[in-house]
Amino acid sequence: PLEVMQPGSFRIVDGVVHLDNGEGGLVEKLTNVNATLDWPTTATAASLLGNAVWRGEVFKFDLSAASPLQMLAGSASKTNIKVDSAALGFSFVGDANMLAGFHLTGPAKFSTPSVNRLVALAGAIEGTGSNLGAFSAEGVLNATPTQIQMSDAAIAIDNNRCKGIFQIARNDNNRLQASATLAFSDLDLTPYLGIAEQQERAGDNALSVSGLLAVFDADLRISAERALLGSFEARDLAGALSVRNSELAFDVGNSTVMGGSLTGKIMLAASQGKTILTTEGALNGVSMPDVSRYLAIPGFSFTGKANAKFQSSSTGSGLQELRDNIKATLDLSGQDGSVEGIDFSAMRKVLAAKSATAGEPVLSGKSAYSRMSGRIAISGRTAWFRELTFKGSDTLAGIYGRAELGSGGLAIRARLSPVEGASDRDAYALAFIGGTIKAPLVMRDPAISRNGQKQDQDRTGT
Repeated sequence: PLEVMQPGSFRIVDGVVHLDNGEGGLVEKLTNVNATLDWPTTATAASLLGNAVWRGEVFKFDLSAASPLQMLAGSASKTNIKVDSAALGFSFVGDANMLAGFHLTGPAKFSTPSVNRLVALAGAIEGTGSNLGAFSAEGVLNATPTQIQMSDAAIAIDNNRCKGIFQIARNDNNRLQASATLAFSDLDLTPYLGIAEQQERAGDNALSVSGLLAVFDADLRISAERALLGSFEARDLAGALSVRNSELAFDVGNSTVMGGSLTGKIMLAASQGKTILTTEGALNGVSMPDVSRYLAIPGFSFTGKANAKFQSSSTGSGLQELRDNIKATLDLSGQDGSVEGIDFSAMRKVLAAKSATAGEPVLSGKSAYSRMSGRIAISGRTAWFRELTFKGSDTLAGIYGRAELGSGGLAIRARLSPVEGASDRDAYALAFIGGTIKAPLVMRDPAISRNGQKQDQDRTGT
């Protein structure tokens, strides 16, 4: 047996410690070190209690090992670790050994009040683009100096809670790599958008992601029973978030939105100090009443189901610039529904009537349709309607024109034609819808001359 020695007690007062990792070239400096090492004999437990300053943060630590010699020799030793600072808290109760470098296995807890602060402390990264606040994780830890894994983890990110497994490692190029499988009950992203808008108003770039994406790779599998972004809600969400080559992509493999399914992809990259955002995807079988409640257009609503394919792109140095520079297309289709708030058939007959007593068109009534299709193109703050058509029992309505998304201004024409077999097959008409989304006005199209030539114009679309 080894001879039992009596190391005793050691104290460091206002000291400085230099840490040099010969393998990775990591050099760290601890200042204002005040600590006491108690190790009565080499056959008993040892403890280290004290505090120090690292990268400007004051850390308090309380460490103990039941069998220090066994741990140094490569065997496992029961070990307790507790570290506290304003930036993070960490506690561990489990086994430690140094068979192939320092290795911890056992239950652990970790928390930080600010992810931004912790990221800056750990890597001195500026401009993370993150609005994450508090973070905590509790589970079974398996850690070495180059890799941290936590299984059976209960995780809280601000007010969002999930369970799963995650791993963080540093590769040979000193680049962080994260992988995780996380299951949320509720995932509410609304506060982060609000914080980003506040930062934008304060003059900060809330979307500066170049600092984090340049040093970080990720592969995260995410599921949520419910995901929220403002009034937008998705259920049964299953997706994958990846970061590769300084580009972020979020693939939505499946989700339920407005009674239908949503699949798609969001991609984010940084170039020359600006954020590049692109999206693409498809909605299938969405409930038009749910769409109506989401759009909340005064006096108008829809029934039936619809499908849509969409894509968008934008580049900007902030949220406002991204909004102003957006280019998007939305291709729509649907069957067996209705538009509440306008009667295309009645409007066509009023406008086509030669009698002066026929009256003026009004926005009221209901239009049932057997088929709906068309494209909406968005450029900046303007939405363009590209022949959005509704086929009813006796009227085919073609909508084209524009709507200003900022002011709500409308400049829309409705080409109203009789369908095949309609009793009034020659009753073509054009209507103009102006005003604003909140207060629309409908009238005879002012482009039509008053000399009776409107039918020829209507049929040619000029």
